[in-house]
Amino acid sequence: MDAWNYNAQATEHRSAERWEQVIIYAQRAIEVDPMVSWFHFHQGEAYVKLAQWELGAAALERAIDLEPSFAWAHYFLAVTQFALGQDVEAVERSQIALELAPSEQYLQSYAAYASHLAVQDQFINQFLAKPRTNRLRLLQLTPYQTYPPKQGGITRMFHEMRSLSKHFEVVVVSFLFTESDLAMEKAIAPYCELSLGVMPESVEICPENVPATVHQYKSRRMSQILQRLVLADFDIVVIDFIYMAQYRSIFEKSFTVLAEHNIESELLRRCAEVNQGSMQEALLLAKYEKKHWNQFDLRFVVSAQDQRILDRTLRDSGNEQSGNGRTIVVSNGIDTRSVQPLPDHSINRIIFIGTLNYFPNIDGVTYFIQQILPLIWQVDPLVEFWVAGANPVAELVNLVDSHDRRVRVIANPEDMTDVARQCCMSIVPLRAGSGTRIKIIHAMAMGLPIVSTSLGCEGLEISHNEHLLIADTPEEFAQATLLLLQDKVLRDRLRQSARERSEERYDWDCIFEEAIGELMNDFEKKTIG
Repeated sequence: MDAWNYNAQATEHRSAERWEQVIIYAQRAIEVDPMVSWFHFHQGEAYVKLAQWELGAAALERAIDLEPSFAWAHYFLAVTQFALGQDVEAVERSQIALELAPSEQYLQSYAAYASHLAVQDQFINQFLAKPRTNRLRLLQLTPYQTYPPKQGGITRMFHEMRSLSKHFEVVVVSFLFTESDLAMEKAIAPYCELSLGVMPESVEICPENVPATVHQYKSRRMSQILQRLVLADFDIVVIDFIYMAQYRSIFEKSFTVLAEHNIESELLRRCAEVNQGSMQEALLLAKYEKKHWNQFDLRFVVSAQDQRILDRTLRDSGNEQSGNGRTIVVSNGIDTRSVQPLPDHSINRIIFIGTLNYFPNIDGVTYFIQQILPLIWQVDPLVEFWVAGANPVAELVNLVDSHDRRVRVIANPEDMTDVARQCCMSIVPLRAGSGTRIKIIHAMAMGLPIVSTSLGCEGLEISHNEHLLIADTPEEFAQATLLLLQDKVLRDRLRQSARERSEERYDWDCIFEEAIGELMNDFEKKTIG
């Protein structure tokens, strides 16, 4: 067959991201005509996508030998060089790619990121050269950035970091997913000695026995950075989310803490039930959790229910043994000093607050619009519904746009309080999820009366008709919503008791100060005996 016909088949497989097939057909093209740069490039790109770095580098170098002016070959070679720890060469190569195609915005961004990584190396060296102080050294490892604190998981990690910085010499290492996220390093500088952001590179195809959500955070560069930071001799390592537990073994000499935000397998199981999806990922992750939970000296969970699930799982699997750490509840919370109660609003406008690319939230909003809101409109057609939060997915925006002018999406609000101030109540119609919902605590602190499903307020120390109304069927939820809209006395009573509860039980500073006290007790018992 003609070499270009083989190349055409490689291109077809490339469009479908079937990278193994791309390699096969590119190789056949090369065997027919080894002097075409394009064939070597396709093969090199496919090797990069499969994280086969050495093979990718060899193919890309050959492509560049044959066609030195092809910018994208230089770009992919820079990617392989970073993965192989050849940082200086990678920075130089990314600059060559940019010089060859200066108008390509992606190459501009990557060249800036490459230069940033070179600066990161200098910062690591400077930190490692610093003499120890009398404060314990602590590493916080997170799967995404800890700033700005405007979304649930980010907010929790930010306040965790802020509290830890009062007691320890803190280093924060996080995965970042866009070049703009690199601004986090400077933003959190007041809270840590060193902040590092790592953009995940392509990884090989996920093995069948590994959860995809864990494999997503497998990174050669992250491992390289953490291996270097071992030299800092951290006393304590705090790892947020089970996905990052794969890096715990790097710090065998440190006291390790796993900060769970949910029981992730339980979250996936519930999402699969609601969405009638596959349970395979939930089962794989549950197996992974059993293997890794008992390797930590201390485990944080956000509710007593999550604590029971985790400890029961370890006990039933025979992994709850003496010396394998313990599990404590570290609740979600709110900054009650910065979030102040809002005045009651007379307009019949309901709000849902939450991250809008998160399946439980998408499902909850869809459920409310399709099954509950029509029942409300039968009684009061003037009721409006606002959906406010970060990163709304297209399916949610399209649902709202095609539905009714009384429904509106407010994407990425700069200040959620300004949006909430224009509403009279909050709803949490969730049918899937795990852990506890910061959105409820936030509404409580703002003095917004709440209607929630039982699952939506699960794990929180709050009660029906005292702090909020709980309703689980569409008819009950619609009735509870209408009751709050119509009864100002009830709204005021719930507003006051919920605000008081947020101050008494769910202030971030109090939550994490208590947790740090527990951490230090366990650390001293282990290290001092």
